[in-house]
Amino acid sequence: MQEIKCPNCGAPAKNHKNCEFCGSLLVRFANKGIDLSNTTYLNNDAVLPGLIKQLEKNLDLQQNKENGLVKTVLSVEDERYIDDTRPICTVITSNGLVSDNAEIIFPNAELPSLAVAFSFRIYNSTIESKYPVYKEHRIQKDKFEQLNSFSLFDLYVSPNQTDENGDTYIQYLYAIDFGPDAEGAARLISEIANKVYGCPLNKPLIYETGTEREWKIKNAEIAEMQAAIQKEETKENIKKWIWIVLAALGFLLWLIL
Repeated sequence: MQEIKCPNCGAPAKNHKNCEFCGSLLVRFANKGIDLSNTTYLNNDAVLPGLIKQLEKNLDLQQNKENGLVKTVLSVEDERYIDDTRPICTVITSNGLVSDNAEIIFPNAELPSLAVAFSFRIYNSTIESKYPVYKEHRIQKDKFEQLNSFSLFDLYVSPNQTDENGDTYIQYLYAIDFGPDAEGAARLISEIANKVYGCPLNKPLIYETGTEREWKIKNAEIAEMQAAIQKEETKENIKKWIWIVLAALGFLLWLIL
């Protein structure tokens, strides 16, 4: 394979996925002829606080095979979602990343390695006008596709998906295997968080890193919380209808008497 000068360490790299000398994924840009001089990818000046540490923790946990898949979830504060947080991306053991069609995206990934997928639900304009939050996905997708790193991602499209309200959407999933390059991954993720989701670079996101077992416990707790909220909402709706019926009966009695 032809040698490429690694933009990170300057070594003549033959591995065009991750430099065999420093592990950097920046050789992928050089392989595609992308000029990095005007990007934030060459140093850590524009990296979200604490993100590199979280990704390094993810890689460390992968060293123990008993941990299974290791996952790091990056979230932002958003009162429209449960727990008042909205996940913007998940970084996972690369051979565990699965598309909406249950396809393993990087089945031959060398471990330890980090994979991430940014996904966007795209509804038709009628649905977007009813629920403005859905329009954000289209805007964010457009911003994402303007980034220098966009060409490094693989696209997976899942049409005719249906949400909990019965509305149909298309799921666009952009995936990348970062390999073991925690710093390079942090640089690209930080740019996406900033330029696509509007996250300030001087403020850390909400990070959660855990093993497969820990996330199963976490997901069970979230499911329990959602069930409790739904049960409480059902009770409130029943009470509301009881009062409406009683009020209507009272009004009818008043008319009769």
